[in-house]
Amino acid sequence: MANEAAAPQEEVRKNCPACKKALKRSKKYYREGDYYCNKNCWATVKKGVTGEADESAAS
Repeated sequence: MANEAAAPQEEVRKNCPACKKALKRSKKYYREGDYYCNKNCWATVKKGVTGEADESAAS
């Protein structure tokens, strides 16, 4: 039992990574290992990540 208590637990996200709104239990959008408040926020983050990769490749 002591080993189970010492195991690191992953922290549950309480805010949307895109817009920083509080996530409500009934309105969570789970994609790619994270919770977002809606599909639009997920798309924004996804677009931002691919945009950064394109910019760094062009340099």
